[in-house]
Amino acid sequence: MKYIFLTGLIPLLLLACSQAEPSVAAEIDSKARPMPVRVLTLGQAKVESTQGRYTGIVQAGREVAVGVNVGGQVQEVLVNEGDFVEAGAPIMQLDQRRLNAGLESMQAQIQGAQARLDELVAGPRKETIAAARANRSALQEELRLAELRLVRRRGLLESSSISQEEVDVNNAQVLTIRARLQGAEASLEELVNGTRPEILAAQRATLAGLQASLVSLEIDLADSRVSAPFSGRIQQVLVHEGAVVPAGTGVVLLVETGALEAHFGLSDKHAHLLQGDRFSVEVGGQVLTVLDKRSLPNLDPSARTLPWILDLDTRDADPAIHPGQVATLSWTRDLGQPGWRIPLSALTEGVRGMWTGFVVVEIDGDSHVQAVDLEIIHTLADAVVVRGALKAGDRLLLDGVDRIVAGQRVQVTHPTEDQPRD
Repeated sequence: MKYIFLTGLIPLLLLACSQAEPSVAAEIDSKARPMPVRVLTLGQAKVESTQGRYTGIVQAGREVAVGVNVGGQVQEVLVNEGDFVEAGAPIMQLDQRRLNAGLESMQAQIQGAQARLDELVAGPRKETIAAARANRSALQEELRLAELRLVRRRGLLESSSISQEEVDVNNAQVLTIRARLQGAEASLEELVNGTRPEILAAQRATLAGLQASLVSLEIDLADSRVSAPFSGRIQQVLVHEGAVVPAGTGVVLLVETGALEAHFGLSDKHAHLLQGDRFSVEVGGQVLTVLDKRSLPNLDPSARTLPWILDLDTRDADPAIHPGQVATLSWTRDLGQPGWRIPLSALTEGVRGMWTGFVVVEIDGDSHVQAVDLEIIHTLADAVVVRGALKAGDRLLLDGVDRIVAGQRVQVTHPTEDQPRD
């Protein structure tokens, strides 16, 4: 009987407790202290544009180690470090003695080749041709006499007055003289016709080769005096008097001073800002005019930024701008519509790419929080510009949004007017 009694009593107790629970929860909620919060009272949405900055470095348009095209010993250094030189001004002089000797030798060879060519073009002298003709005439007469002698010898042979051997000897003499006559006639014809075109062409080619070698030596002689390729200032003298340098060695470091560039690395989302004119470059407290701007094709692999080069007009800069100084690129971008600048601490991640903020509203005389969806239209260093279901006069929670739930009762402790600055 005792167990049966307890079994019937338990449901009654549970029913009584369930009826008393709402009133107890309501009493606990009414007695709970509201959560203290700080709020920002919004004014009119007035952020229509944003500003940003990038830091870069001023660099010279050109900075080269001026080298020598011909090797040799440094005879004289004509500049000091820090000197300003105009384009074409002499910087260094190499020893020219070997080059001068080679130049004189080449000039002598050219004179000899030219004389030989003139001789070939003029052809044989008249006296030489006359001597060749006289030699031919003598051989012709000698051949005639030898042929007459041969005829007589053959007649004597028939009468058995001489031997066959004597006739054969005389016949050989006729053949020999006839061959000599043919050679003399060929030589005379060669002299009369003049020098062959092939020999003239070969001699002209020899002369042209010597003249080209002379031009090369003259260039080497001119290059032994090193000149500035452009106007600039001597950063460093790399070699001094007495040093022997091979061709291609840099002798002075020259930095161009007339044209300076500012190099910046911009992120992809900001690179288009340089397409307009709403930007400025400041160096040493001076805002400089940008003459031209261009970007490199590849991203910087370390910073993942796009390198931009801005040509600066530094002619009126006072004090002067020097390579290595820090340059600041400032830009302005229109947002398309007004927004509110709020701190990052006032946002928590929402859904569908949106963000969530909380505003304080009055319900039955108590302050409660209400969630609103916000869209970030610009990001600053420690703040963002947003738009969404906000209006002037709304009290936006400044921090602690990760501990707040919609509908929670709060108490405003530190109200802030207007918008915080970035």
